[in-house]
Amino acid sequence: MIIARYPGQWKVYRKECATFFERLKARMDKGILRCPLCGGVFDVHSYYERTVIEASGQTGKITIMRVICQETGCGKTQAILPDFLMPYKRYAAVVIEDSFNSVDNGGRIDECEAAAEASTIMRWIRYLRYSLLIAINALQGILLEKGRKIGVKVFSGKNALERLAIAAAERQFLVVTGDSGTGKTTAARKFVSMLDPMRYLHFYISDSNLSPRNFYFQILNQLGIKPKFFTGDAKRQMMEELAKIIDARRIPVVTITKRTCAIWKC
Repeated sequence: MIIARYPGQWKVYRKECATFFERLKARMDKGILRCPLCGGVFDVHSYYERTVIEASGQTGKITIMRVICQETGCGKTQAILPDFLMPYKRYAAVVIEDSFNSVDNGGRIDECEAAAEASTIMRWIRYLRYSLLIAINALQGILLEKGRKIGVKVFSGKNALERLAIAAAERQFLVVTGDSGTGKTTAARKFVSMLDPMRYLHFYISDSNLSPRNFYFQILNQLGIKPKFFTGDAKRQMMEELAKIIDARRIPVVTITKRTCAIWKC
């Protein structure tokens, strides 16, 4: 699945999905939106309905576009989800994130506002924690191969912009946490707008099913390079390209969002 950025919630999307689909088609025609598995060109395959559940338990139906890779030997289909959803989850992403943040900040599961079973909320929490670890471990593996010292910093709340800037300059890992609506995404976008393009090269990753292979593929796709099929080959290919960037005295900066956590801006 591919997660596409959408500036609104599902009730707005339901009314304006036709415009959203046209934007996706335009990006496919320009070669911006490509297959995350092989880098091939997409075409529209079909549409289907999906259920969304709010915190109150209210449900609604929305339309999702499915695309198919035109590359010979691939032919994989991908659903393109707006980022208020998570793959294979019926509840809206904000409901899952609010529950995760509540428990992560010391709250009890029965205090979560989501109209969901405790076992369901626990699965959400395990899912998001696992996704975050996958992303961190993939980045750590890359730095270890380059012989760099690894440091992981975890911050929460205020002065996020300053800490993001320090982490980028020092090539550190930084995790920003906070309740839904506290400005995490806004801070990340502001941080990216502040980066000097002559010194930094930014990559945006939004993939709920992020794996090391998807990580390599998405970095290469954003560099405009077709990834090699096998994971080991794609990793070496990405390392070579990042080495060229570093040799040119630019610092690669990767932003990974938890909800979306693969790399597509739509």
